[in-house]
Amino acid sequence: MLASSLLLILAAAVPGRAAPRDFAPEGTPARYMPTRQYDLQHLRLDLAFDWDARSVAGTATNTLVPLLPGVDSLVLYAAGLEVRKVRVNGAERPFTLDPEAQTLTVRLDRGYGPQDRLEVAVDYSAHPQAGLYFVGPDRGYPNKPRQIWSQGEADLNRFWFPSWDYPNDRTTTEMVATVKRPLMVVGNGKLLEVTDQPDGRRTYHWRMDVPHSTYLVSVAVGDFMRVADTWRDIPVEYYVPSGTDEATARRSFGDTPKILEFFSQVTGRPYPYAKYAQSAVVDFMWGGEENISATTQTASALHDARAEADHSSEGLVAHETAHQWFGDLITCEDWSNAWLNEGFADYFTALYKRHAHGEDAFAWEMDDLRSSYLREAERAYQRPIVTRRYADPFDMFDRHTYEKGALVLHMIHYLLGEEGWSRGIRAYVERFAGQTVTTADLQDALEKATG
Repeated sequence: MLASSLLLILAAAVPGRAAPRDFAPEGTPARYMPTRQYDLQHLRLDLAFDWDARSVAGTATNTLVPLLPGVDSLVLYAAGLEVRKVRVNGAERPFTLDPEAQTLTVRLDRGYGPQDRLEVAVDYSAHPQAGLYFVGPDRGYPNKPRQIWSQGEADLNRFWFPSWDYPNDRTTTEMVATVKRPLMVVGNGKLLEVTDQPDGRRTYHWRMDVPHSTYLVSVAVGDFMRVADTWRDIPVEYYVPSGTDEATARRSFGDTPKILEFFSQVTGRPYPYAKYAQSAVVDFMWGGEENISATTQTASALHDARAEADHSSEGLVAHETAHQWFGDLITCEDWSNAWLNEGFADYFTALYKRHAHGEDAFAWEMDDLRSSYLREAERAYQRPIVTRRYADPFDMFDRHTYEKGALVLHMIHYLLGEEGWSRGIRAYVERFAGQTVTTADLQDALEKATG
């Protein structure tokens, strides 16, 4: 029952008038992830961020193991980087940059295989054109705070560090980031050390020990005020621009411990990282981004008491928190399966609102999801929820991926019933935690858990 129903739902079109255009231009080729030469095992970034120069400089060290014998060159993804030197296990090696392909190819001294472990250290600098953004005072907004923040999804982190830059590999990471005081740095994982430098700068050392896709590597630099909460003894932190009062930070983000508790219970997997931070940054292009353990939120999510009544940040906070499980702990293998990240985050946000506010709130959320999807399907285009034919990965982040994805999960929830749904989701999380997934993996997990 579930198998045939899920296939029909994933491909279903909306009855009525035809959509005015195709999702992808005719002749758009199918997109697949590049073939991996190696398993990336650790990424260390030793970087200095300079707001005045709008630059980043330092060393990215990719520790990796070749997947096949005879690997005599390595490809990292790099866009607009000024690479000075590449060393492999300490020895300098020749390299070439391909601006069109956005690649850095390193030639090795011989063929290497799965028995070998290589440390590839790249010394470089960049004035990033994407991926890392420098914002601050300008003529129109002279009081805008100075900040530096990243946005890696889908394939933009290559503009500020060289590494593998697709979702189909997972690695542990660490960042040693140096900035001018009073700026501070928020990164992924646990803060190990803060060191004052003789020149007046300050260095922050962050480490994430749970493997994750590299698009989730992030940095947020600013003159922040830190507001602290806890959940089951895990630090829950809100970084807001200096001068923001604590009441405003808690008004927008203060329900986070309750949200963490709810998702931990319904997934059967307690929040799995050393801390959970949310950094409010100015001029962010989205509502939020689910960087692992360190979500970036738009500063527009900070509301006074009157505005919060009309435009709550609860949904945004719940959506990005849900991603810590669906998107970060379990990640779509490629962007054709992006609904496994975004559809889950939208639907689990709705489930949280049912938990927090009751059935009427849940019904309103589902109606809003339905209306949003139907507007795109009727006025713009229709497509399968999973498709490899897209012009750019960002095209996949549409109402079919988010809202239709959530509606598909709601239909599965209905078909399985409350008990079957709970058993199936817990089985899916237990089986695929720490892995990349496809839609077939979800279907298989649900079928095996529910019969």
